[in-house]
Amino acid sequence: TWKTQQKADGEYNIVTSDIYGYVESVEAEEDNFHVKVTFSKPFYPLNALFTFILHPALEDPKVFNEGFVDNLHPEWGCGPFTIKDGGFNSSEKTVTVVPNDKWWGDKPVLEKIIFRQMDEPAKKAAFKNDEIDAAAPGTASAYSEFKAVAGTELHKGVRLHVSGIDVNPRRVKDAAVRKAIFYGLDREALAKIRYQGLPYEEEIPGSMLHMPFSEYYADSMPQAADRKAAAAKILEEAGYAKNSDFYEKDGKRAKVVVNNFSEDNTIKSLARFLSQQLRDLGIESDVDQQPVSNLGKVMSAKEHELSFIGYSVSSNDGTEGTKQFYSREDNDGAGSEEIDAMIEELFSIEDAKERNLKCNEIEKKHMEEFATSSVFYNGPQIVCCQKNLANYGAFLFDDPQYNPSAWSHIGFTN
Repeated sequence: TWKTQQKADGEYNIVTSDIYGYVESVEAEEDNFHVKVTFSKPFYPLNALFTFILHPALEDPKVFNEGFVDNLHPEWGCGPFTIKDGGFNSSEKTVTVVPNDKWWGDKPVLEKIIFRQMDEPAKKAAFKNDEIDAAAPGTASAYSEFKAVAGTELHKGVRLHVSGIDVNPRRVKDAAVRKAIFYGLDREALAKIRYQGLPYEEEIPGSMLHMPFSEYYADSMPQAADRKAAAAKILEEAGYAKNSDFYEKDGKRAKVVVNNFSEDNTIKSLARFLSQQLRDLGIESDVDQQPVSNLGKVMSAKEHELSFIGYSVSSNDGTEGTKQFYSREDNDGAGSEEIDAMIEELFSIEDAKERNLKCNEIEKKHMEEFATSSVFYNGPQIVCCQKNLANYGAFLFDDPQYNPSAWSHIGFTN
């Protein structure tokens, strides 16, 4: 695990090294259940170490980078369930799992679980036709259709998630344009469209690092009493001048494309509304509508300009997230030596409160100066289930990703 996670620019294809970049050595102790880890310098939080363990087969860089393509290798993992022989079907986009006889924890209740990847229209039809037992409606239109199906039960909770927009600094290179977007967007109006028709309300969040109920939360988003005037001031001070409806500089018009990959009508409306907001700020904009199948390819190649994004929040500590979102190394060069130095100092602060308040300071500074990721909702987790499906849905901090035993308890009532 340590060897594969050491360097983000090394032979292993990882996003960031985080805590593993500070580990100097890992040595075996007196038995197979203890190791001695030596750091090159103090690093916090320590509980970020070994949150996952990789099988030794993945030490081979080629296997690490390509070994799971069309082969999920269940023998390299563990859990209450394992993939059935022949249970992975990439053409039908299904995975079938069965109980793992090598699992040492609670034995699963179910004999089999089938996962199916579907776009929103297909998911709606499958749930209505009783072909699937659970589906998560992400929008109001899907929610209204799912809840109307006879025998449906809603499993609801707070979503441990941060969503907003990503303004790609590779394609939208002028920080002034990105800052004008941050100051000028009406985030409340965007959130209202996103959740119109859903049984949910929230105050607009302002942090990529902490949920609003966290003791460390602070709103870091740039704000202005007059959003449009603030955006205009930023552009004009950067040398842009209004020519008819849009700002120009050196004969080049300020323009940002909104890339959307969802077929859901709510998200399409959101993309159109966002594009119109940009035009109202004097930034020319169109919507580039693409199929969901292009999402991974476009985003990984950084070919988008402005897209909707979302991240799961799995911890109350924002330290590693601060580096991932705001260091130049992990943010396509958008940042500064000053912010990088602040991040480097962050990992030496032992006190959790002091460290996380410093995270907020860094986030606020990066958002105000470089403006790459804007936040406008957290949202609910709503899963529509067949009425007798038990222990599945809104898991909160008991998500099976972090507590594998949660899968053992999923079943059906009589």
